[in-house]
Amino acid sequence: MIGSRTFRVWFVSTLLSASCAVIVLTAWLVWPSFHEYWTVRTLITKLKEADEKSSALAKLELQKIGSPAVTALLEVLKDEDADAELINRAWCTLTDARMDGDHKRMDTKAAIPTLIAAAQDKHRRVRCAACVLLGYHGQEANIVVPTLTEALKDESAAVRACAVRALGEIGPDARSATDALQQLQDDESVRVCIDSVFALYQIGAIDKAEASRRVVPWTRCKDNGADFSARAALAMLDRSEKEKAKAKARSVKESGAKFQIPNSTDGLRGSAGDSKESPNDPK
Repeated sequence: MIGSRTFRVWFVSTLLSASCAVIVLTAWLVWPSFHEYWTVRTLITKLKEADEKSSALAKLELQKIGSPAVTALLEVLKDEDADAELINRAWCTLTDARMDGDHKRMDTKAAIPTLIAAAQDKHRRVRCAACVLLGYHGQEANIVVPTLTEALKDESAAVRACAVRALGEIGPDARSATDALQQLQDDESVRVCIDSVFALYQIGAIDKAEASRRVVPWTRCKDNGADFSARAALAMLDRSEKEKAKAKARSVKESGAKFQIPNSTDGLRGSAGDSKESPNDPK
């Protein structure tokens, strides 16, 4: 009788200890995600504060968090009832746009699957943000380029424009989108037409001369600010060519410094100077 009671006490205490251990282990595993979730939510709340300093600090902290903050910020863009200023700040935080004089890009590599799904979202703002962010991941071109190429067919001109610029941002690794970009030369949106020409130049499908030839006619069109967009594109072409020339010159200079041919007399100077006597001197 006593032994049976002792066994029951031991069994219950062991069971309670095991339960406590499971609870502690679960809390230990879940706490980081739980803490991160509430941290992100708190920072988004601060993001919409009227105090510009607090808002800017919240933006910086969200950018440091990176991928885990992406989903929450995309949810803000989906909210039709959200304050316009909050939506603008969420967009700035996500897409690396300039806000309060700061310029910092989020690390969103781990969120690529989320962004690919977001590119199909029913909300236009979310699709735009997804395209912009996917354009920052050229190193994953085989994954993101097909999604961006599909976005070129989006019903929204804003989304198409974001996809075009993202492909241009990726550069030569987006060459598979050449045909799709060529088809946008007659797009109903002037901005998409002009941006697609610059993107074709960026990915190496056409050279500067051909890009300029396609853009120049738009400088004479006054509809929907086409002339302004065209001049801006021409300026970007010039700037890009100058940057390429500088990079090439820098590369040549560095290569020259690295593989500099020694003076032809350097090798002789040491061998002659090291010997006190010339081998031909008479003894």
